[in-house]
Amino acid sequence: MSSSTYPTSVAVNVAKFNKVNDLAGLVNGAACGILQLEGLNGFLYYAVSYTLVNTLFVIISCQGTPKRFFQGFSVFANGFIGNIAGFIMMWCLTGALVKA
Repeated sequence: MSSSTYPTSVAVNVAKFNKVNDLAGLVNGAACGILQLEGLNGFLYYAVSYTLVNTLFVIISCQGTPKRFFQGFSVFANGFIGNIAGFIMMWCLTGALVKA
């Protein structure tokens, strides 16, 4: 049993993953507002950017093997739903500021 499978290590890994996704959601929301994307295009941008950030996270931080650092892939699905609020907030705020 490697140290990355201990519950404490998994909790730390999930916390780091959530911080990366929180920041990426805010930055991508601002980018979406600056680009003046609206409706479905904005949500598609979110899905693509979220997938890209997670792929880079797995490649860089997990060295391509997320099973060593996380228990299951539910953390990726939960992050998708959990970070959409911050994305929408920044998307609307930045979009309104650009239009003004």
